[in-house]
Amino acid sequence: MKHLLLACVLWLLGTLPVFSQTHDLKGTVTDAVSGDALPGVTVRIQGTQTGTQTDVNGNFVLPVTDNKSVNLELSFIGYKTQAISAKPGQAISVNLHMETNSLKEVVAIGYGTTTKEALTGAVSTVNAQQLKDIPINSAAEALAGRLAGVQVTGSEGMPGADVNIRVRGGISITQDNSPLYVVDGMIEDNALSTLSPQDIASITVLKDASATAIYGSRGANGVIIITTKKGHQGKTTVTYNGFFGFQKVEKTLPVLDPYQFVLYQYEKSRGNNTQEQTFANTFGTFQDLSLYKEAPFVNWQDQVFGRNAFMETHNVSVSGGDSKTQFNLSLTDNETQAVMIGSDLNRKLVNFRISHKAGDKFQMGFNVRFDNQLVDGQGTSNPGSSSLNFLRQTIKYFPYLSQGQSLSYYDPNLIDQTNGNGLYLVNPLLLIQSQYQKAYQTRIGIDGYAQYAITKFLSFRTTLGYDYYTQNTNRYDDSLTYNAIANGNGLPIATITGNNNLTFDNSNVFTFSNAQLPGNFNQDNSINVILGQESYQTQSNNQTVVQKYFPEGTTAVQALGNLNLATAPAGYEEPSPTTSQDMQRILS
Repeated sequence: MKHLLLACVLWLLGTLPVFSQTHDLKGTVTDAVSGDALPGVTVRIQGTQTGTQTDVNGNFVLPVTDNKSVNLELSFIGYKTQAISAKPGQAISVNLHMETNSLKEVVAIGYGTTTKEALTGAVSTVNAQQLKDIPINSAAEALAGRLAGVQVTGSEGMPGADVNIRVRGGISITQDNSPLYVVDGMIEDNALSTLSPQDIASITVLKDASATAIYGSRGANGVIIITTKKGHQGKTTVTYNGFFGFQKVEKTLPVLDPYQFVLYQYEKSRGNNTQEQTFANTFGTFQDLSLYKEAPFVNWQDQVFGRNAFMETHNVSVSGGDSKTQFNLSLTDNETQAVMIGSDLNRKLVNFRISHKAGDKFQMGFNVRFDNQLVDGQGTSNPGSSSLNFLRQTIKYFPYLSQGQSLSYYDPNLIDQTNGNGLYLVNPLLLIQSQYQKAYQTRIGIDGYAQYAITKFLSFRTTLGYDYYTQNTNRYDDSLTYNAIANGNGLPIATITGNNNLTFDNSNVFTFSNAQLPGNFNQDNSINVILGQESYQTQSNNQTVVQKYFPEGTTAVQALGNLNLATAPAGYEEPSPTTSQDMQRILS
């Protein structure tokens, strides 16, 4: 018995090192020219599926089963693939060189891809490497200055505000000049507003007629083709990408000081008895002008647009797969304050993409995108109303405070004195507090594709996509606002709007290519023929409810929570709710 027990102990001690002999290959990958770390480089043991990716600092850790030298293969988009021999315990430092022959780079065009050397149309491309270090939450703004012939302008500084993109300028005075957006093969309206820069692999802009002709009249304003990041072959990796910072107005408009402002009002009032009397009642006599040299100066631009606006982004992605199936899951959280008080953005994004290859001839993929966004506040202006432009109020309002007045001082007589064409002046801080607005946006996109290689030269691809977009806006204008004064008999107004848009897209494409033909002909000649069909359908439903004549002192929460609190005065009626519906179908 003792001999048997001794033999078991010796066997366990002998086998224990076998189970614990796991070693790590550690190294760093950098750009050979700039020396910058390269995140996302695929590091794989040659001849196996064992691999990993470098982190944001270009470092990688790859477990191996023994202490022998192994051959590693390092690959990255835009760089030459490099093979090295490495051994656990040795410091590994690899410098990757950029691919000098950029003409072989693959570019997405129309319903397929090509290489730059075979490209004849005007096309510009930006990739993930160029977007990764931009500290910005908007994918559209990230394109500014990076694509020739593409103009990117923001409608205003409010977080989540529309960004106008024009390809080679606008071609119409009265119609929409927005380009056509194609995300992973599916057409989506204003797609860049619902994508995170961290989820984008590449953006290709088709600019001239030859490049956009395949889309017909829809591509007249240019086509922006967006490809999101997909999974990679190798070990599953978890990547975190985040940043935070502050935004601040660097330069404000010059304004008059209190003495200059009152002196200007004095000179403007001369020659008109009514205005001279108004000046005297408001500012005093000419002898009183010198008193304003000591008045405390208030630059309302600093009060309204002077805060240090905090912004932060957190992105976590999980990516991996084997030779047949690859996946990528990305979660993004955006929190952004505007430099203008009372305006903020909160956005949550989910992007999931999976692809599977079943044999040598069949492959398929599935994508899901989710966007949930809340925009709080009115922004710097309200379209169609100059009186609600906060920048105008900060420039033209009295640049001082009289004795006993605070920053929240309200002068009802000033509205009557300055109400020319409805463009009255009011304390801009009070005006911000008097306007309540919350815009809720949700977008769900689901699409997939299946591709079958009929022969070496002929393939068939079908795609199917569904996009649902809803936006609900709750707005309350208190009695101090222009909307209440002009349209509500001086009483508060509540407005609730709802917009629902549904898009369905299906395309079926046959592609012929001579790339696999035997002989030398295909090396010097490229023949690609595309035959396809696409159906595109959109449906929109809009509802608007306006409730007027709320009692003075009603808060926004009370009014929007119970519209029955409003009661129309004698001789007035509440407006009826409005609805609209539109459906369009395009077959090409």
